[in-house]
Amino acid sequence: MWLLAVLATACVWVGNYGYYLAHKLPDIVFLNHYYAFTPSPGRPMDLYYVTHRDSRRQLVTVQISEQVHWYVHGTSTYGDYGPYRLHKASLELIPQEGQLPTEALGTFREFRVWYSDGPSETVPIGEITFTPAEDLQGLPLETVQASSSSTGEHHHTLAAKQDVRLQSVAFSLHSRIADAFDMSVHRTMHEEVTVPFELKTGETVTIDGWFRFEPNDPRRMEAYMPEMRLRLEPAEGSASSGIRYWTQTFYKAPEPDKQGIRRLIEDRKGAERLGE
Repeated sequence: MWLLAVLATACVWVGNYGYYLAHKLPDIVFLNHYYAFTPSPGRPMDLYYVTHRDSRRQLVTVQISEQVHWYVHGTSTYGDYGPYRLHKASLELIPQEGQLPTEALGTFREFRVWYSDGPSETVPIGEITFTPAEDLQGLPLETVQASSSSTGEHHHTLAAKQDVRLQSVAFSLHSRIADAFDMSVHRTMHEEVTVPFELKTGETVTIDGWFRFEPNDPRRMEAYMPEMRLRLEPAEGSASSGIRYWTQTFYKAPEPDKQGIRRLIEDRKGAERLGE
């Protein structure tokens, strides 16, 4: 009997070890991020990556050029999915006093990353575009109320500091999320009046944006940050001149599940094998 017990224990151990090897993740796998925005001082950018739950490896540095690299200012566990763990790392792109270097402007599909245990590698991260900042001095609108959620609902109320015409509105990532992102810009208390329209000094405009991915939409596994650009022109009869832009980002955190995490890992491993 004791021999059967030993054999049974050995079979269980071998089975568990086989399961561990089958799900072992030697490298960090990054989720796809689709960001197109203007970085601002003190505002972080989040990156999401998967490790095996037993791994202690963490992201510490991101480099996009010889001169530009960012340190991770905080990492948290976003969730556990079977044998895997999803992490959220926050990067501060611009200090409170400063601006984004010219070399950091443009579109990036890969980052060079360094880990806590020393190694570095170049990894796919989706597609992230950094755009130059607008001059905010003398902007005819100011925010008076704002709220947002990580699930993608955003609300902003702006007040006119002077008479201004809201001529048009557009948002980045249109080709990727136009069917799953809704946005409304209208005069407060006048929902039937949409862009273009004029605001008198002191009047307010309401801007709402929300994501609506279906439950089986693979984009739920991805992080999104489009930016809205509201074109402002002088109101009729106004003494001011020139075209200005008011910008606002809309953030959507990923909503992963076990199956999505496994598909992501399998897809990345398959892509690596094809590249060998």
